[in-house]
Amino acid sequence: MKKLQLALLAVGMIAVGQVSAQEHRGEKPQHSPEEHFAKMDKNGDGVLNLEEMKKGKGKEAKDHENRFKKMDLNGDGEITKVEFLDKKNHPKPTDDERFEKRDKDHDGGISREEMHKGKMDKEERKDVRFEKTDTDKDGKMTKEEIEARKSEKENNPKPTVDERFGQMDKDGNGSVTLDELKKGKDAESAKKQEERFKKMDANADGKVTKEEFIELNKKNEEQRAKKAGKAGKAGKAGK
Repeated sequence: MKKLQLALLAVGMIAVGQVSAQEHRGEKPQHSPEEHFAKMDKNGDGVLNLEEMKKGKGKEAKDHENRFKKMDLNGDGEITKVEFLDKKNHPKPTDDERFEKRDKDHDGGISREEMHKGKMDKEERKDVRFEKTDTDKDGKMTKEEIEARKSEKENNPKPTVDERFGQMDKDGNGSVTLDELKKGKDAESAKKQEERFKKMDANADGKVTKEEFIELNKKNEEQRAKKAGKAGKAGKAGK
């Protein structure tokens, strides 16, 4: 019993730590659909009515009213938890909707500051992504630049594992050394490459073969698939 209490306490501390970290980064704590439903269900009767869902005035209230009608699948004037969690009620946002959401000041461009506010990629990747997209270097990403970047990615697919290994193997001898990975990198990037090299060099012989590189990629793919599978199961369990 004592072990169970300690385990529950540890889980609670982790959850609080995650929320605190999000608040420190200026992000709103992320809630599951079930938590959203419970928060909106003011009277706790297990269903949502229009008054519970409506927020704001004017256009905002109208938008919530329209959303309510769409989510009320059987048209009985109430939204059950099953209806609320139905995937049809949570379609993926369009490119225009995603752009508008990130363009906080609605000036027709996404600044670096606006990009960092959203829950997108890891912090260290945001600047790289921003620089690649902001082609005219005016400090903002326009819809046209985002569309151009998207088109470029579609027309230039990601390199294969063999191609990526070939890019790292500068001297073409069939193996990659730490020096090859660190070449041309600044101090911070070089340190990251050292950590990356340790993961790839499975037998710790000071060089990475194509087989080791392929094996690591397989493991990474398996881990991603496993995470995606868990997320899918969690979604089904909530229905």
